[in-house]
Amino acid sequence: MKRYILIVFSITFSFFAFQEAKAACENIPVGGSYVISSSCAFSGTVDGVDGGGITVNPGATLTVTPGQTIVWSPGFEIKTQGNGAIIISKGSGAQLKKGYIWLTDADNDGYPTTAIPIAQFASTTSAQYRRSAAKFTNHFAYVASTTYDYNDASSTVYTGTACNGKCTINKPDGTCGYQSSSQDLFNDCAASYNACSGNNRIGPDGNCSGTGASCKTTGLSSACATASGVCQSGGGCTAGICNTVIRAPDNSQTVGCNSLCQACQSGVCGVADAGTNPGGKCGTTGCYTGSCKGTTAVCGWNTTGDGNCPACKTCVGATSGTCVNYTANTQDTGCNGTCQACQSGTCGLATAGTDPGDDCAASAVSVVLAQDLVANYCAAICSARVKNTGNCDSSGACSTSSETCIGGGTDAAGTDGSMYYGRLGGWGGDPPPSCGSPLFAMTDARNTNATTSDPCYFYPILNLDMVCIYQVPWLRCRCN
Repeated sequence: MKRYILIVFSITFSFFAFQEAKAACENIPVGGSYVISSSCAFSGTVDGVDGGGITVNPGATLTVTPGQTIVWSPGFEIKTQGNGAIIISKGSGAQLKKGYIWLTDADNDGYPTTAIPIAQFASTTSAQYRRSAAKFTNHFAYVASTTYDYNDASSTVYTGTACNGKCTINKPDGTCGYQSSSQDLFNDCAASYNACSGNNRIGPDGNCSGTGASCKTTGLSSACATASGVCQSGGGCTAGICNTVIRAPDNSQTVGCNSLCQACQSGVCGVADAGTNPGGKCGTTGCYTGSCKGTTAVCGWNTTGDGNCPACKTCVGATSGTCVNYTANTQDTGCNGTCQACQSGTCGLATAGTDPGDDCAASAVSVVLAQDLVANYCAAICSARVKNTGNCDSSGACSTSSETCIGGGTDAAGTDGSMYYGRLGGWGGDPPPSCGSPLFAMTDARNTNATTSDPCYFYPILNLDMVCIYQVPWLRCRCN
């Protein structure tokens, strides 16, 4: 049967109901006094305080467990306040002991071994140091945060250092363990891509394996770019190295991207640049320019001029490289003769009543000098003349018609006219008669308007006739 002793450190002992503490005492200082405000028990086999005392506040209980030694230091005390209590398991080896807590640190690196501390007043070996020594308090503030030395024979091996080769670590509990798979605290491992998995490059990520003194062999994986489409080559993975994806030069053709006005652009098959002709498939027949259009994969075409179109075809208004018809009844190079005209895209005859080439200009008003004083003689002269009407006829020639007299008149005074004459036969006397003399036989009826004032000239002729020659004005006929 378990029995409990209630100890109250005061002038008198007090007994009252109590319960054994279950919780572990927290935040126990490595050195100095400790106050218990909530019921608890120390965790170590030899535990308590070093360089201080223990106070149990009212309502709190300190339980000393079987086989446990709880230490407080000389010059201090262990005590309760009010109804605070200390419970010691009677007959179980549990005890309270005044003295010091000694830890073992043979290599003097400030990290104790996991050996059970010793409760005594003085050390028994040079490897023992009080828990409150500066070498420990400089490293740890609380007992629970104490880390322990795996190798107490080396001052360079302690918690957080390698203890037995690559990827090992001295653990806080004083044992030698392995770093996790996300650690490489001492740069034992190197990250590198050294192999391929499909188009991914793979390799160790530079961390420890987490299961032993070795480095991880995996962890890195990175996709390599691959060639896409006919305008790219290369890419993928070789021996852990990503190969460069090579793009075909812009505006160039490759197999699979070599149709009319196709070209590689930024690594994909697209449309050839305007004004270029990769592959040489665009010609210059008709309205075609001999280069690509640029917005779509077609050859470009002219929309002005005649390009290489035949007569009566043009590029004006073209919507492709096919020539379009010239406007009906207009002329083009090669179809520009008299009364020629384009009709429905071929060279033919100008439409009757038109003159697209201005070849049949209407005759201007002409003045005909008529050697006659008879007015109606002008109409006869004009009607014998032919004029252009200004248009073509249906046969492909200029249309014509007879001229008409549109007026007449005489020359200005003093101008030379036509010579008219009268004849006096067999005259041999002297002086000669005047031209108006009745002696003259006026053989030309047109001289009936002659007067005696007209000059008269005599010319001997073979038969000795006398000729009276005089001048009269020209008659001016206006024909149209």
